[in-house]
Amino acid sequence: MLGFSTGQVATLTGLSTRQLGYMDMAGVLGPEVREAGGKGRRRLYSFRDVVALRSIAKLREGGVSLQAVRRAVKYIRELDQTHPSEAVLAVQGDDVTLVGKNQTVTSLIKQPGQLMFVLDISAVVKEVEAALRQAI
Repeated sequence: MLGFSTGQVATLTGLSTRQLGYMDMAGVLGPEVREAGGKGRRRLYSFRDVVALRSIAKLREGGVSLQAVRRAVKYIRELDQTHPSEAVLAVQGDDVTLVGKNQTVTSLIKQPGQLMFVLDISAVVKEVEAALRQAI
């Protein structure tokens, strides 16, 4: 299985190679294809990893806490790779919810007036695909 190098992932996600290394070492998100395992062994990331890491970057830019990001990563990792277009994450405080097809984001609001960060995973997938096309 082919994968993306740390440098390629940094370009595709907007995260630095240092941030990617931190996320792996802190257990937030490590590479699915091949972990770093000693001197000279490079990490290799899958497409799903790239989508998750780009999502993490967007969540962190939106001010979402690291605890909520960790919960979001669990949802992203569990997504069916064939239907990521049906996935929307809603983050309110440290609560993270995967919004289903028949559910509206507004139905999740627990306290009116509290901010909610909404991330459409299908949009992230399209962004990564477009970035890959540009890189080729």
